[in-house]
Amino acid sequence: SARGLGARAEGREQQHSKPVAKEMNPVRGEPPSYDDYTTQPPSGSALLEVEDGLTMNQRARAGRGSIASGLECLGERARTHLGALYVLWFVAFVIACCAMSQANINKTRIHDVKRSSTSSDDSSSDSDDTRPSQYETWTMRCQFYGTVLYGTDVVEYEGHHYQIVGGNWAAITWMSAQQDAWNRCYQGMPGYLVSINNADENEFLRQLLIADHGYKDDDTAWIGATDMAQEGTFEWIDGYAASTVFTGPGAPSNVYSNWVTGEPNNNGDEDCVAFKEHGKWNDEHCYKQKQYFFVEFDA
Repeated sequence: SARGLGARAEGREQQHSKPVAKEMNPVRGEPPSYDDYTTQPPSGSALLEVEDGLTMNQRARAGRGSIASGLECLGERARTHLGALYVLWFVAFVIACCAMSQANINKTRIHDVKRSSTSSDDSSSDSDDTRPSQYETWTMRCQFYGTVLYGTDVVEYEGHHYQIVGGNWAAITWMSAQQDAWNRCYQGMPGYLVSINNADENEFLRQLLIADHGYKDDDTAWIGATDMAQEGTFEWIDGYAASTVFTGPGAPSNVYSNWVTGEPNNNGDEDCVAFKEHGKWNDEHCYKQKQYFFVEFDA
């Protein structure tokens, strides 16, 4: 009937006009409330929960943005650090190349000096063969450096060259003086503790000692003589007079020496020779400390 058709049409209109929020909750059998939107698991209506003005979806998107921003920042820092590492590596590579180049240059120079020294040794006198091997080592070094004096100027006397080293404040053993002398160079030749050949040379050295600005009365100086090889046999150890015996068995009668009266006496293993202020010599313990030593150069 017309009334029945109208009721059914009205029912269909009402059914189509129902809001989504009024659907029946299949669990409770009643329409969902606001709590249903805010207390369900994230897969459901809880995605609409509001906290600090943001829903869960908005917070998730913000979190993903923060992570992406952080990763981007880390990547930028990594690129910066890698760039710095590349720069440091390049600088180290350049320095290493320069060092290797300089080492090759020095090696070539030393080889040339050694070859020159070998050639000169072939034409040297027989007295050169008696020099200790250390002398040849220091000769190679000095041919490379030229002149290295570490102090007072070199003075010349009768074709020989001398340097006085020390002062009243110094305390030098004979062993230290010998090493120091070898380490000095003049015109490509190494120094050594002085050898004294005659009275004039001895007086020249005495004047050189007492004229030094650091000299005080009774200061003494080491010279290059010992009896270490054989007790009681004193000889010069370096330079043009190396291995020349001047006191003891085998000493020539005309060789020069200038001992204090009663010396040498080997009083307590006295194997080295000191030059006193009046020009006289005395045997002393090699590790006793003196104020000066004389250096001579075969230049």
